[in-house]
This record gives sequence, structure tokens and C-alpha cells, in this order.
Amino acid sequence: MRNRIVLSTIQAAKGLEFDHVIIPDVNADTFDGSDPDEKNLFYVATSRACNLLTITHRRNAPSRYLTCFAR
Repeated sequence: MRNRIVLSTIQAAKGLEFDHVIIPDVNADTFDGSDPDEKNLFYVATSRACNLLTITHRRNAPSRYLTCFAR
């Protein structure tokens, strides 16, 4: 299999796995709320990575979902 980049929505990635998953813009104003569906989507997105997960956010505005990754 050759290397390739797949761009996908979180919903379309359900049931799939990837070596490296990048989740951009996990900021307080774009991916944060009390909606249980949003929490489930975040779980789906993070659990698609087999080897490497990269999450980006603005320095001073990370989503509260990232607290589970904080040291």
C-alpha cells in the first residue's frame, strides 16, 4: 500500500483506522460544549489513530476536552 493523505469528516471516519490522525482547531470556541454528541464525536476522532494522534489548538483557548491529555 502506498502512502496517502485522507481528508475526512469525523462522521465518515467511524469504523476506520489510520496510522496518523490530525485533528485541527480543537479550541474552546469551535469544539467545546455540553452536547453529548460533540463529546462522542471527539472520542471517535481521537480513537481513529493507530500510532500517532496530533491535536492542534490556539495557545490560550484549548477545548476543555484536552484536559484529559494534560500533564
